[in-house]
Amino acid sequence: MNQSSSHLRLQPLKEVGDVENRHNPVAALRRQVSSHVYQAKLLQKDMSRKSSQDKFMHNSQTSIASNKAVAEASKNRPQTSFRMATKNTTFQEAPKQGSGGPKKLQINKENMGYLSNSNGSGQVELLSVEAAAVNKAIESVGSLAVPSEIERETMHVNLHYGAEIDEYQRELELEPAFNTANSLKRHKVTPNLRARMIDWMIEVLTNFKCDDQSFFLSVSLLDRYFKLKAEEREISDLHIIGVTAMFIASKYEDIYPLKMKMVFEKIAHKKLPVERIKQLEMDILKTIKYRIPAPTSLDFLKYYLKQVLGIGRTGKTQPSQPEGQPAHESLLIEKMSLYLAKMALHDYDLQGRRPSLQAVGALYVALKICEQLKKTQLINAETV
Repeated sequence: MNQSSSHLRLQPLKEVGDVENRHNPVAALRRQVSSHVYQAKLLQKDMSRKSSQDKFMHNSQTSIASNKAVAEASKNRPQTSFRMATKNTTFQEAPKQGSGGPKKLQINKENMGYLSNSNGSGQVELLSVEAAAVNKAIESVGSLAVPSEIERETMHVNLHYGAEIDEYQRELELEPAFNTANSLKRHKVTPNLRARMIDWMIEVLTNFKCDDQSFFLSVSLLDRYFKLKAEEREISDLHIIGVTAMFIASKYEDIYPLKMKMVFEKIAHKKLPVERIKQLEMDILKTIKYRIPAPTSLDFLKYYLKQVLGIGRTGKTQPSQPEGQPAHESLLIEKMSLYLAKMALHDYDLQGRRPSLQAVGALYVALKICEQLKKTQLINAETV
């Protein structure tokens, strides 16, 4: 290196193994220049930040000064009728009930006579009546429980159409198309194998987070197909019939239904061909004459829980319970009755009974079990 470049103070390289740049003064000069440029940019940003802070402080001081001027000017402004009327109006808290209550409006009658275009006592009586009405409205609003949009729609449907829907369901369950008594008499499938299939259907639909109504509809499709199918079905056909029934029910009831790929890979374990599942799906629909929905015990059970006991559920929300009944007790009654309704579907003799009777039986037994557990009376004349 010559003496002319000796005045450059080269910074040691931070990179390990960069031998080429360590003995290259041009590269060192470039690094030093880029460092100066970076420091200049930082300085420029700092100066712009200080300038914006100074500008903000100046605007704040100007705003404070203007607000003071407005306040001084408002002191000399004459009192208007509204300002005089509301000058001594205060809010007083009502006696606390539980965690707290709404606030009541208390009007001070000291300055009521100064209202413009008023005759004193008459205006005071008028405002006192209005204040009482306002306090009554505040109390009524504080005691109301605001329902959600889904709950409001459910209440509207139950109010106007609940009785008609229940009557229609009762007429529907009496039709021969939905009578599933002795559904296996023409087939080689035994009641014990049917019960095992239903137990497996519960496990599958629960693991894939399907709705409870999908399970009840799957069992209904299974029994109606066996009831209306004239040709004899073998024991080996039970598996694919159960899988196809779940596939149809999920597509009808669930928001996110089971897909064919999931049915083929996860449920059928690639043992049932896709084309055979599609063909059986068409056969089931033709056999039941495309009447997929059917009255189930779950439909009647939900109606009885809501109308008789006041226990209901909208979607995935928390279940509602009647006044004076703890939430865990309502949840226990709901879960117990739903469990018994599912267990009743395993029995071959009960599956020929009307769904409304199955729902009443499940609810009655659930109330009896909860009475023994909680040591309280849940069945009375009003409930019956």
